[in-house]
Amino acid sequence: MSVSKVTVRELQGRYERGVPLTMMTAYDYHSGLQADASGVDMVLLGDSLGKVVLGRNTTLSVTLTEMAHHARAVRAGVHRALLVADMPFGTYEVSGEHAADSAIELVKSSLIDAVKLEGEQVAAAKAITSAGVPVMAHVGPVTDASEARGALSACVNMAAAGCFAVVFECLPSAVATRIMQHLKIPAIGIGSGRCDGQVLMYHDAVGLRGKSPSFAKRYAEVDATIRNALTAFRDDVIAGTFPTAAHETNDSGDWSEFWLFAEQQQKGNGNRSEVEK
Repeated sequence: MSVSKVTVRELQGRYERGVPLTMMTAYDYHSGLQADASGVDMVLLGDSLGKVVLGRNTTLSVTLTEMAHHARAVRAGVHRALLVADMPFGTYEVSGEHAADSAIELVKSSLIDAVKLEGEQVAAAKAITSAGVPVMAHVGPVTDASEARGALSACVNMAAAGCFAVVFECLPSAVATRIMQHLKIPAIGIGSGRCDGQVLMYHDAVGLRGKSPSFAKRYAEVDATIRNALTAFRDDVIAGTFPTAAHETNDSGDWSEFWLFAEQQQKGNGNRSEVEK
């Protein structure tokens, strides 16, 4: 039975009916496949790619080429959820024209459904939405009243520029609630209390990295399971308990021609130890 594709219009309708929205990050084919199968509304390829997958200490070095590469892999696994990808730093801040060109390149190369911009990037949002690409906004973290005022201004202006949703990252819950009162688009929270929806990083949700932020809930401890499995493999090989006959390739064919060939080769080249010398 086919499942209908989640659309921006459908998300807006759920928001207006008060239905909580869900979003999970994904960075490759398998995490995209798993996230899509879970039934979440949206899958996000975040620039957190730089840290959790590429092992860097910053997200700023992620390039458009890298984002497109991983987006294609995630796209292969995501068929139902709305797939959103971050626009990397430096690909949308200079001008609206540059932002639209970058967004179009990312969409054409990976077939994602929407892009996400951080901060109050009104010119970029207008140019990208005018080019036919849906835009999700992103504000936070917020640590004081001045930043809260900036977040409110950014959300209102980005919504007016055509954004279909906004991510609240690490806003005090009272601030998030107050800003939502100014919006008519869904706010997807992470570390921001109860919002119109929630997003979690895949690696936090399944316990795939050693330590998660305090606001993330770990629903499994996959990292420990994987480490134990790999250690058990190493131990089995050393102990000689893997592989067994059950793990061998079927050898029921007629190998007589090969045995003859191997014997001739051995006579011509000497035994194994002599060849290796």
